[in-house]
Amino acid sequence: MVSQAIELLWAGIYLLGGITLLLLTIAVFTRTVKKWYREHRENKKKEYSTILIGYLTRNITLDKFEIFIKNHPDSITALFKVSNDLQKNLKGTDKKLIQRLLSLEPFTNYYLNLLESGKERKIMEALIFLRELETMTSEQISRIQTLLGHRERYIVHAAAVAIMASEDVKERAYALKALCRDEQITRLALYEVLYRFRKRDREQWLEEGTELTLIITDPAIPLNHRASIAIAMGGMGYYYHSRYLLDLLKNIPVEEKNIPFLAALIEGLGMLHYPEAIVEIQRLLLLTNSLLITRASIRALSRIDGKDGLEILFQFLSQKYDLQIQVETAIQIINVDVLYYEWISDKFFPEDANPIIVEQIVAEIGMDNFVAGI
Repeated sequence: MVSQAIELLWAGIYLLGGITLLLLTIAVFTRTVKKWYREHRENKKKEYSTILIGYLTRNITLDKFEIFIKNHPDSITALFKVSNDLQKNLKGTDKKLIQRLLSLEPFTNYYLNLLESGKERKIMEALIFLRELETMTSEQISRIQTLLGHRERYIVHAAAVAIMASEDVKERAYALKALCRDEQITRLALYEVLYRFRKRDREQWLEEGTELTLIITDPAIPLNHRASIAIAMGGMGYYYHSRYLLDLLKNIPVEEKNIPFLAALIEGLGMLHYPEAIVEIQRLLLLTNSLLITRASIRALSRIDGKDGLEILFQFLSQKYDLQIQVETAIQIINVDVLYYEWISDKFFPEDANPIIVEQIVAEIGMDNFVAGI
């Protein structure tokens, strides 16, 4: 019995030693492989960087990159990172050269294939790449569009941002509308997509504006998103659609649920400096007691050119409105175009002006600024 126990003990020691040796061998091998891979990747990056310099100095053409990328598919992620980091620090022609490089088929195909991996991390990796592209083909866009129905909100948002590279207005509008169906999408996320929605091409302005008006009148879109788009239309300068926004302002029932949207339309029309909106804004000021509409009207009337808007604002100083609203109105008037200062100085503080209001206005903007203004 004792001899058998000793034999089992030695067998256990030998087994434990063998396992330890195996684990050490695996650890050394893994470390060696990782080191080799790291060195291999760095060598490829150095080689690639050399080609990049040649490309930027116009000594190497794009076809050289295509050959290099195709021959090193395992290094695509690293090569993309080098190119993308570089283009973020360039301007003008050099930046455009790198953007053209990032649109090469080997890059785009690699990342488009990741979209179909089913793994969220890889999908986001692909979308982060694709959103940097300035243009994409309809075929590439169609592969991204499938993600607009994804269960994860952040993937839908990233897909919508990427699709904004499309030259087709309807494709961009389709993505924007898909994003807007989710009531939980934040205004900031929506504005990021809207910023990319508009192309710096005047030929597309009319079509873009028309697509946006279709979205803001779609009852399937949450009202808060429709309001955000109405404000954005003003900020993005869709002046030729001012009449449409004004017609909406006139025809939407003045009900509690519609107040935020009405205020947004007023904001948008103010940003567009649309003088024909003044009468309708005045009507809503008299019709409602909403602070949202009041504040939006103050901002809009101070932006719209012409003394008509300012005269309506002056009326606020003599009306029995909330003190803070009167102060905000006065501040907007003072901050109006410098050409109006002389005209304002004759009327700004009537003899019976509330001294508390005067005191708050001076405290808000500083006496030096006020005196300089008038």
